[in-house]
Amino acid sequence: MSLTGGSLFLHARYIGAAGLVFLFYDHILSFADEVEYVWKARWTLPKVLFLLVRYAVPSALLLHLYQLAASRHGNPDTVCQVWFNLGVCIGIFSMGAGNFLVLLRLWVIWNRNRRLMLSSFGLFLLAQVTVVICAAIVLVRITPSLSYDIPLKLCTLKRRSILGTLYAPALIFDSVALLSVCWNALSRRRTKQSMSAQYLYHDRFMYILLLFRKCQCPSVLRIDDQERSDLISNVSIISVMRLINFLITFFGPLHLVFLGICFMWATTTVTVSRLILDLRKNPGRPSDGTECERLNTEREI
Repeated sequence: MSLTGGSLFLHARYIGAAGLVFLFYDHILSFADEVEYVWKARWTLPKVLFLLVRYAVPSALLLHLYQLAASRHGNPDTVCQVWFNLGVCIGIFSMGAGNFLVLLRLWVIWNRNRRLMLSSFGLFLLAQVTVVICAAIVLVRITPSLSYDIPLKLCTLKRRSILGTLYAPALIFDSVALLSVCWNALSRRRTKQSMSAQYLYHDRFMYILLLFRKCQCPSVLRIDDQERSDLISNVSIISVMRLINFLITFFGPLHLVFLGICFMWATTTVTVSRLILDLRKNPGRPSDGTECERLNTEREI
């Protein structure tokens, strides 16, 4: 192997270690919130998926770094091939679980719109089936090309095949979810602006009073929505990480395929975990209409 290729593989090892440290560091920082807001909650499917992702991914990354450091037990080529198959399966599960958790939040901000729930769930299932089919093809084509490089003391890949397609369905799903959240935010903005104009028309004095009292009616005078903002930012980070992986595995040099995969896997896991923990910790304000209805009642009295 060339010196450049060898150095890139060594960089992949170091970047993977950095990703694992980042993941464990965030885990330590957020463990108290996890115990308080997740472990004490009743057992539901989102809770199970969250905990599986929370603890399966660090375990998988440890195994991945172990094989990058390459085991001296048994046949090294077999160790590389077994880990690659196991890592792909865990990666598929973690991507699917993360996407499903994001999907649940998407349904909430759309007030469980039946049409959107059916269409988005259909897209989610299609994405998962596509990933499984692509993974089967990838494992059959790529596994035999995995071998242990003795000078570098790590596993190397000699053929990429359609490895990049593993990220494509999740990337498409993330893009659709991001557009849905943005569209929801824009729709709410238009609604709030029309409500604000209605209040201004009916009672200019009340509008000015509320303005100077720093907008006591959020749905009339304030557009920001923390939950939507958090969801947009988190889904954006996940999409960018998966896009980078997609581009590297499809168009980058073969030596770059494993470069940063651990760090990006750790980043997406941290992002999903933080999203769920923040939503548990800050379940949100009451519906916007509640405060305005109270204001209308007081004004009528």
